[in-house]
Amino acid sequence: MSEQAPGVSTEAPAAEPSLLSALDPLGQTIVGEELAILERVQERVAKDLASETHQFEDLDGAMIELRDEIATAKEEDLPALLDQMHQLAALNAKRGSGRTAPVDPKNPYFGHLRLAEARSGKRRDVLIGKRTMLDTGDGVSIVDWRNAPVSRLYYRYDETD
Repeated sequence: MSEQAPGVSTEAPAAEPSLLSALDPLGQTIVGEELAILERVQERVAKDLASETHQFEDLDGAMIELRDEIATAKEEDLPALLDQMHQLAALNAKRGSGRTAPVDPKNPYFGHLRLAEARSGKRRDVLIGKRTMLDTGDGVSIVDWRNAPVSRLYYRYDETD
């Protein structure tokens, strides 16, 4: 069973049946695909949030253990323990310095580009959002609309271009 960050729902919203039935078959297919993508993104966001929390809890726990050991350690053991404590503190600071705000689980993205290569016909989905989330092999990636060159396509062209 996968762990989930507190307060994060991984359930994708279901399409309203009356609205869905009002769509033509192509529209129903598109809505179904979008809901499937949203579900995958929400699962990934919940997984990422849970793993980040555990990583930082592990470092904090190790620092607390070292602090307790230092309080009861012999004098000749103190330099090595203090050195270990400094290394953990530096690692903790370095990990925290590169962190960016996580993707919002309730609103992970606002745009979806489906890119198709002309020669190979290979399709790729690019989601546009407020935060970047890189593909880790699961086919889910979100690019920050402010920084990614591919997001300009979303604003410059019409739906069928």
